[in-house]
Amino acid sequence: MLPAFPPDCHTIYTDTPSAFPMIATMNEHRRASGLGFVAAENFSSYAVLDLKEEIDPSNSLVVISASSSGSLANAMCGKLGYPKDQIWHLLFSGSAASEHQVICNLDFDEAEDSDGVRLTAPDYRAEACLYCESGSFPIPLYGDQFELPGPQRMHFS
Repeated sequence: MLPAFPPDCHTIYTDTPSAFPMIATMNEHRRASGLGFVAAENFSSYAVLDLKEEIDPSNSLVVISASSSGSLANAMCGKLGYPKDQIWHLLFSGSAASEHQVICNLDFDEAEDSDGVRLTAPDYRAEACLYCESGSFPIPLYGDQFELPGPQRMHFS
């Protein structure tokens, strides 16, 4: 990752604090190379789309920990105007990998990654969920760690 890292980058925005050790390691390599440190700031995954704060694209990168669709990156480009070439995915598995900056593509490839993932689990939104249409109930996921909400009352009509 370091060779592709822009030398004028001053801030890395990441969707999870679990990326901080990787950024700290990169900072150690930058220090040894005579480059300055980069700041690391966390945004709460999709919640960044609803925040009033702006993510400044000048001299910065966005690092998304993992994706199977690229939907967060696409939304950040569309809604926040963040440049697509400044959004990197650490791990990616899915058909859209070629459309994004990907550090580690987990998909199966006979020549490049014979141990890769052959089938990616489908990704459904609540308004178009095949399981919901057949009677299942959606489970809302919140926050960086996708913590399940506590028990919720169900109202029957």
